[in-house]
Amino acid sequence: MRASLGELLAKCSGAAIDTVSPGGYEVLSVRIPLQGAMVWAVSDSEPYTSHMDLNKRPSFWYASGDSLHFSDGQSIPSRLGALRKRFPGALLRADNVDDTEGSYVVTCGSPQVSLILGYLPELNDTSASRLDARSLPDTLSFWKIRIDTLGSPTDPALREVCVRAPVT
Repeated sequence: MRASLGELLAKCSGAAIDTVSPGGYEVLSVRIPLQGAMVWAVSDSEPYTSHMDLNKRPSFWYASGDSLHFSDGQSIPSRLGALRKRFPGALLRADNVDDTEGSYVVTCGSPQVSLILGYLPELNDTSASRLDARSLPDTLSFWKIRIDTLGSPTDPALREVCVRAPVT
């Protein structure tokens, strides 16, 4: 996680330069194939450029696959229903405006991991709420997972959603 983009290219078997779309535009990344998963280390290069500073660390990461886990070792569910069962109080951020990644879910225990639903179903607002407060089909799957680098600011709505009830 602390390696530069160039180090990732040199040290990771099968790594290659690729592009990804954080939302409405493309940026360069280093694609790393893993058993049961694909990971992209995303450059903070300007959108649509053909140059990446290989000495920089990734700005954030994307991941997809069936072998992904939270930092506590629990597997990341591929469908919304399974996530809702395990984390009913997670944050759902409706975000279907232009040039965004789409709506996403963030758990209180892993605020740096966003499970992106994309644009379906169409959530016609840009609100933040508890996941269990919105009726969405349990069969929805996450189309990609974004992992922010350590030190990145978390969604401010997490402060309200993740508040623990006082013990009485």
